[in-house]
Amino acid sequence: MMRHAIAGVVLCVAGALLLPTPAHAQPVLLPRCAADSLSVSQAIQRVEVARWCALTRNVGYPNWSCDGDYYETDFNTNPWGKNVYFSSSYQGVNSTYLFTQYLSGATGSFIDADGYCKWSRPESRRKTRPLYPIYGSQYDLASPTNKQLFLHPTQFSCTLYLDKNGTQPATGYDFYVNGYCEASP
Repeated sequence: MMRHAIAGVVLCVAGALLLPTPAHAQPVLLPRCAADSLSVSQAIQRVEVARWCALTRNVGYPNWSCDGDYYETDFNTNPWGKNVYFSSSYQGVNSTYLFTQYLSGATGSFIDADGYCKWSRPESRRKTRPLYPIYGSQYDLASPTNKQLFLHPTQFSCTLYLDKNGTQPATGYDFYVNGYCEASP
């Protein structure tokens, strides 16, 4: 009987240590995700646009060898990720692409149509509800003056907008990836 009690305590403690704790940004992130809710196909398209913008606007040149990842920014020069479309300074574009789209598994690479190395996994490893980035005018998601910004809903464009319909360009605004939302079923 004592062994069962000890095992229960160990499992409880292990569960508390292994399970993620709720993020402090979650109460702010959830309404932002709801305001920019995307279907699975729209989320996949958003990720493709964000990846393309990250590479063509911030990386600048392809690396055909596929021996490393692409980084949009350098932590020393841009620690908050100002005007970054897809990935932070500590996680590369291809790493972020895998994180948003796929479950763990074997990773392959190929050269995309623009000459950039792209990492991928088998279709069977694709998440049923992929993640996609959302944007704000400030690094701090919880700031009351952080305006939510949107990529155009139908155009393959790097321009950000003040409205979800893509009618009011966010001209003059800096932008930041404020988080990742899960696609609607």
